[in-house]
Amino acid sequence: MSISFLYPIFLLLLLAIPLLWFYPQRLESRTHGILRSVLAACLILALARPVLLAKEGALFQVLVLDESASLDTQRREQARELATRWFAQVADKEKSAVIFVGGDADAGSGTDAASLAAQAGVDGAGAYIQVGEGGSSALSAALAAAERQIPSGSPGSITLVSDGLSTDRRWGPVVQTLIRRGIAVNAADLGHDEADVYPAGLRTDEILRAGQTVRAEVQLVGSGTNVRVRLLDGEGTQLAISQPLDTDGRATVALQFEPRHPGFMTVQAEVLADADADPGNNVLGRTLAIQPPVRLLYLGERMQGGSTRLGELLGGGIEIEDGSDWNLGDLPDLTDYDLVMVDDRTAARMPEAFQAHLATAVRERGLGLVFAGGKAAFGAGGYDETTLAETLPVDLQQKTEKRDPSTALALIIDTSGSMGGTRIELAKQVARLAVRRLKAHDRVGIVEFYGNKHWALPLQSAANKVTIDRAIGRMQAIGGTVLYPAIEEAYYGLKNMATRYKHIIIVTDAGIEDSDYESLIRRISHDNINVSTVLVGAQAHNQSLIDMASWGNGRFYSASDRYSLPEVILKQPSTMKLPAYKNGSFSVVSRGAEGWWGDIDREHLPALAGYVETNSRPGAEVLIEVEGSAHPVLATWHFGLGRVTALMTEPVGAGTASWRNWSDYGRLLARVVQRTADESQAFQFALTRNDRQVTLMARRYSASGSHYPQASILREGREADSEASDTLQFRQLAPGHFVAELMLDPAEELRVNARAVDVSGATQPRGQMRLISTAGADVFGERQVDPQLALNLEQLAAATAGAFIDPTDPNADFTTALHEDMSALELYKLWWYALLLGLLVYLAELIWRRWPRT
Repeated sequence: MSISFLYPIFLLLLLAIPLLWFYPQRLESRTHGILRSVLAACLILALARPVLLAKEGALFQVLVLDESASLDTQRREQARELATRWFAQVADKEKSAVIFVGGDADAGSGTDAASLAAQAGVDGAGAYIQVGEGGSSALSAALAAAERQIPSGSPGSITLVSDGLSTDRRWGPVVQTLIRRGIAVNAADLGHDEADVYPAGLRTDEILRAGQTVRAEVQLVGSGTNVRVRLLDGEGTQLAISQPLDTDGRATVALQFEPRHPGFMTVQAEVLADADADPGNNVLGRTLAIQPPVRLLYLGERMQGGSTRLGELLGGGIEIEDGSDWNLGDLPDLTDYDLVMVDDRTAARMPEAFQAHLATAVRERGLGLVFAGGKAAFGAGGYDETTLAETLPVDLQQKTEKRDPSTALALIIDTSGSMGGTRIELAKQVARLAVRRLKAHDRVGIVEFYGNKHWALPLQSAANKVTIDRAIGRMQAIGGTVLYPAIEEAYYGLKNMATRYKHIIIVTDAGIEDSDYESLIRRISHDNINVSTVLVGAQAHNQSLIDMASWGNGRFYSASDRYSLPEVILKQPSTMKLPAYKNGSFSVVSRGAEGWWGDIDREHLPALAGYVETNSRPGAEVLIEVEGSAHPVLATWHFGLGRVTALMTEPVGAGTASWRNWSDYGRLLARVVQRTADESQAFQFALTRNDRQVTLMARRYSASGSHYPQASILREGREADSEASDTLQFRQLAPGHFVAELMLDPAEELRVNARAVDVSGATQPRGQMRLISTAGADVFGERQVDPQLALNLEQLAAATAGAFIDPTDPNADFTTALHEDMSALELYKLWWYALLLGLLVYLAELIWRRWPRT
């Protein structure tokens, strides 16, 4: 208890009270001065607002006692013993309350709160409340009820005795409220029976299709030996069963089955164990939404039986129709298909009109497209700068090479006496110009004739520029003219040269002997050696040299002076496209989001045997690329409403021959095909549940605003689009994001048919999806709660400044957190008493002044 002042600054006025004895005039009576001083003091104290702070006596204490079915008999008795000890330590039992979680009372004693209180030894508390139906342990509701038992502004504490296996995880808000109010939670963890083996979860892929192999993962909790898990359908038919295994606390069991029909399918995971502490919780049920199979149109060319081999690889979840032999010029209707696969088909077999038809279906109607192949696809298949190439997530590149073919040249230069003067110099300049056009990989030799033939320069690499130039410079005009043997010598020298082109050039002034040149030159031409002639000197024409060039498939040139030297054409450099398809063994690495891979081992991908070299476009998502080169092997992106995926190799051809023995190849390809089809829709739908509120989210895949979401609740005996079906109303949260909300009993199952419609209300053919929210989708079974998802009682006690109690400690103190600082402070206002006292003093002073003097 203490006295405080709300405005202590006014107490400084007490220093001015002595002035009242002298101002406004000196007081002659001591009694009058005392009364006036007391009156001033009372008024000053009233201005300072004095208050009395007094601590309240007892605190409010609430016990949350777990009586749920998850507790075995031993732990329930232990919990009741702790409750009895808690009640014995409660100081003010009128300010205590007991919250029972669940309510499985002993046989014949009733299940109401009073009966439970009697069994627990707390039947003298101020209030009893029971939460949870059917023995469930909703700890969030129990804590909220306990918090409401402590009046606002009053101190108190909560003692929680439980195993922490709450059937929901909605305790976040109430824990924040307890922390904000300063209410401590003392927690005693009863633990759980680790020998009890049960299924705590059943997980599958988000989208399941009829005919597709479904991988179901069952989460096992508990320890046991020789444990098996089997899956049953709604009629009790076994779908799959696992091999026996030993569990040590927890394990994940993967099972596979194949749903036969689209619709809604009930499955049950059942645990079979030789020894089980509680066989009653061994079955976990769930309803699955099964979509129709993916309808795929296959357009192939090079791969014989490609559609059959592809179907064996992808499995039954994808229905393949082979359209390889269709006349695509007739523009077949594509609305019946979810996806089109073009497999190693040349652009010549894909008319431009059909390419535009296909691109429009992808962009505007959400058709999926997988473009795959090797030597007959992409750039090598002639798709460069086509309509279909614009839809692909990769740029089609095909490198070109400039080729300069190798040439062997034999120069026959006339050095007879008639070549004297300027003619020999012109011949040398013509020879130098011809040699200058040669590259290092070419060969050149010089034969001179002056009455005899002679190799002035043996055939050698054209890179020897100095040697060649010296050989030409040494030539002089001497001797007679004998051409025929020189031509034979050059022919024999070139005949065995391994070059692309072979050429003989005769440089002379035409003063040559008569001989059978035609037969010799024609024989030379027959061996793919060309013969050209160059006339040097003043005359510009000579029929003999012209005939020689004609017989040798060469050309005739004239060099009358140094200003008319000819450019002798020996070869024509060309460019050619290099093959874009690369053979070999190429290490590849995975990229992209986990959704494309699932549980496939993406760290150890086998090497690829061949692929088409391309570059990814900006905005494309690369899923597989060649290690070290960044060339994509598998890439994808959105194109309008649809998704386009490019596989730069043959899915069932030589490029993936090294993947045939890869066990995950078929699963990977099926996931890629299915996701390309699934995301080739206007919207992605997701159905979530939180207690009574069900939320259906719709996210538009494309930036196009031409489609809107629509959903109907599927009632028993009603069609999705019938007038009797209930339609959910969507509202737009943000561009491309829509939400519909519904209040529903948590025990009621909800089945929804969601779809995309255009502005006219017409349903998009590929925009429909079945969704389901099972009864209690966000609530666990009472005896099937995963301990990893349980409420951590030790952390709860620490967060609320409470105590974590050992339930086996016989001396446990349940009032540990009830320290003196938690007592409530009651505030009493004293300034009214000061004013009242001041009024009485004023009246006394007034009476004293008016009282008659003797």
